[in-house]
Amino acid sequence: MAQWLWLGFLFASLFFGRLDLARQQAAITAKPVSRRPALLQRPSTHQQTPSWIRLSILDEKDKQVRWHWRRYCSEEGSGMYDARMHAEEFVMRFLDSYTKESYPRATMADDAQCEQLTKYVRAGTQTNWLWHRCCYDYGERITDPHRQPAQFVEWFIDQHVNGKFDAQEMATQDQIDRVEKIRCEGILADRRKSFNPRKLRRTLQQVWKWSQWFWYTQLVGNGIEEPQGLPSNLVQHFLEVSSTGTPVVPMTPTK
Repeated sequence: MAQWLWLGFLFASLFFGRLDLARQQAAITAKPVSRRPALLQRPSTHQQTPSWIRLSILDEKDKQVRWHWRRYCSEEGSGMYDARMHAEEFVMRFLDSYTKESYPRATMADDAQCEQLTKYVRAGTQTNWLWHRCCYDYGERITDPHRQPAQFVEWFIDQHVNGKFDAQEMATQDQIDRVEKIRCEGILADRRKSFNPRKLRRTLQQVWKWSQWFWYTQLVGNGIEEPQGLPSNLVQHFLEVSSTGTPVVPMTPTK
């Protein structure tokens, strides 16, 4: 008799336990889900993306944005073009203005203008240097003609065709060979990394000269690092100063 009572008690507890669990599940399902407070809600993907990444994505799709962004930086950002170095508010102010239809956008050079300019630039190193110099001086350091205003590209073509640019003597073969020797010696010395006390001084001198050329061209090369693409006076200045073992102070390029 006691066994039957115990089995009946066990059966009743299981039955009512399942019934209570079913009621709880039904109540949870029927209960409306409360919204999270606004402060606890996850920001949207648009809000999570940093402004400089949004600007970079826009730059890949829109050929106009780079010139307008750099002009904006020249006027209000102390000439610093790297969006990562600016405050979020500074970049967002540009994006908000640029994406409006009322933003005054410059007309970029068309394919015909770019093709004509590219033909002149590839014809000689002197024209290529003049184009880079004008882009760095007047064109927000953008050497891609597709990203330059049509008026600027047309102005350069007119100056070149009518011979209004001063003739520029480019680097001689002797100067090119001397610079290439410095570069090759610096690269080989950097790869060997010899710490032999007898060779260490010479190794450091070779690497130092090579790095000097790199930084020199970054400052005065207008985006050109190869010696054959630079004027003779700039290359000669580097060779003369570097031979003395003193840091090379960039000279003002010939206009």
